[in-house]
Amino acid sequence: MVFIVQVSLLALCPVIRWLCEERAGVMKHVYYRSVQLRYGIMSDGNMTLLSLVASLSALALIYFAFIRRDRLSRICLAEILWGACLGLFLASVTAMRWSTDHVAYRYVVMTAFWPWIIQLAPLLTCRRKA
Repeated sequence: MVFIVQVSLLALCPVIRWLCEERAGVMKHVYYRSVQLRYGIMSDGNMTLLSLVASLSALALIYFAFIRRDRLSRICLAEILWGACLGLFLASVTAMRWSTDHVAYRYVVMTAFWPWIIQLAPLLTCRRKA
């Protein structure tokens, strides 16, 4: 169930970009909110910090998965690697400076951020092999 929510959120990235190009009302709203976010919580410094945190956590998850791979169940190992993939995806989205000029950039970062956060919660309950 969580995987379906994460994939549907990630599928919103191209939809948001397409709607901004096709619908003027959506583009106007996204532009207005983007300007608000650019000077608020999603400033350039915060985006760089988010990229750094996402990439470091992804690398830590990959390291943890390979160190403990024989002690963890396969499902837990798959969840850890999926969390690492989402972290690397978020780091790559926030690090792409060519897309910062696009109106929907801040929304794309938000739709990449939430699946990563959703994935980090179940990682706290990973269990050992039975």
